[in-house]
Amino acid sequence: LIFCHLLLSLITSGMSEKGEKRKSKAKYAISKKSKGNRGTLEAGMRGILVSCSIQGKEGKCVVEAYNLLNQFLDQPEKQEEHKPVEDALQQELAALQSKSEVHELSSCETKTKGLIFIRTATADPVLLVHRLLDDALRTRQARSRFCQRFMPISHSCRAEIEEIRKLAAVVLAPIFTDTSPPTTFAVYYKARNTATLKRDDVIDAVASLAQCGSRHKVDLTNGEFTIIVEVLTTVCGMSVVRDFNRFLKFNLHAIVAPDEPSSPRPAASSAPLPDATPATTAVTEELSGESRPE
Repeated sequence: LIFCHLLLSLITSGMSEKGEKRKSKAKYAISKKSKGNRGTLEAGMRGILVSCSIQGKEGKCVVEAYNLLNQFLDQPEKQEEHKPVEDALQQELAALQSKSEVHELSSCETKTKGLIFIRTATADPVLLVHRLLDDALRTRQARSRFCQRFMPISHSCRAEIEEIRKLAAVVLAPIFTDTSPPTTFAVYYKARNTATLKRDDVIDAVASLAQCGSRHKVDLTNGEFTIIVEVLTTVCGMSVVRDFNRFLKFNLHAIVAPDEPSSPRPAASSAPLPDATPATTAVTEELSGESRPE
């Protein structure tokens, strides 16, 4: 009888311990899930719009995007030869301190299948994407299965035509002015899940500001700059980039694919970027016609 009581108490205690472990695991799973939800894409944010090669795998796409972009966050810029070593050390220390206080990359919901948005806290999205694509072109390694296209968004606003005009004036000002050297450009426009904007109205508004009268010309095949305009539901993102054809419209998988003999890859742009602009990558797309799917 005593043995039966002991056996029963052992079984009961074991079941209670298992129940507590299950509860703790459930709490951990819930807290982990809530921690990953960092909000929804909104006007005013900047970052990188990433298309997923397989719908339904957006979660894995986020993980891959983090792994890829983190590799190019801390690449040091070229230091001037006369700059004291102490200044360089102080700058590096300040960067480490700021990084400990701020999460540089965070994901946001886009409410669109096959698309994720990686928000950047301090890093320049255009420069970050350029580093990633340049490395992929040089090594011919994508190091990603689910991340397909990386579109930098340096500024964003509400998806309204008047707001887009105001945003374009800010984004284009460092490059397209009445006194800046004449250049060429094209506009890449893509809209998803929106019916409030007309494609031609947006392109005309952006292109007219970039032209500055007739100083800067539209070149749909070999423009020096590309103005990226991405509209996603109620948000419009914009950036100015170089080498858009060279990086095959920022398609990571296409960059590492073998070159076709009949279509040689465009050479890299040799002109330096203006100091006042974050542009570092891209150039070209149609100014008219329907948007093609990703």
